[in-house]
Amino acid sequence: MHITWTAAFPDLKNQTDSVWYNGLICTVLHDDTLLEIYAEGEVRVIHAPTGVTLRNAPDFYRAGFVCDSDLRSPDLIWENNNWFAIYADGEQIAHSLPSAIQKAKEMILNGVS
Repeated sequence: MHITWTAAFPDLKNQTDSVWYNGLICTVLHDDTLLEIYAEGEVRVIHAPTGVTLRNAPDFYRAGFVCDSDLRSPDLIWENNNWFAIYADGEQIAHSLPSAIQKAKEMILNGVS
């Protein structure tokens, strides 16, 4: 199985939450079967001390949040979060990038395309 990243290689140790990503993340290819993994949905998080709305990874970086553990800060008020989606016979949802990749691999091995 081969994974092709569509952007910079992700930090799978520190940034597995979907908030760090947007759009097509990667493709998973095995033989003739190709699945695409996307980060979809709207992110809207309020940084309580400043009232600033965070909507994408650059917003989180500017506010000093750089890894998954930072996202558990009590200073963040979560209104909307995006998710990982894998499309094959309908949408499959995953909550972290490693689980999305694993789910795509399992889908391919089970013959879903």
